[in-house]
Amino acid sequence: MLYPLTTAPQIRKSKRKPNASVKTAEALAEAANARKVAVERDYEQIAQFREEEHRATMTYQKREHFLKMKVLKAKLEHYNLLSKKIKFELEKEN
Repeated sequence: MLYPLTTAPQIRKSKRKPNASVKTAEALAEAANARKVAVERDYEQIAQFREEEHRATMTYQKREHFLKMKVLKAKLEHYNLLSKKIKFELEKEN
């Protein structure tokens, strides 16, 4: 059973008077409606939280990927410079 995060009034029928009056029936309907609204609000809050969490995770992953690519590009540039230097030195010797 899913319990709502937001509390709503809950009215129960009296055990001594099993036949509820019209006011009690209206109060029960209002309480049920309030609980329904509270549960819907909770679902919306949970969905919003999950969406924000997903966005934050994706932003972090994009940034992490960008930094990895930056490091790889720097390494590639370094190796290219090394190979050019070695080629230049070989040509110089010959």
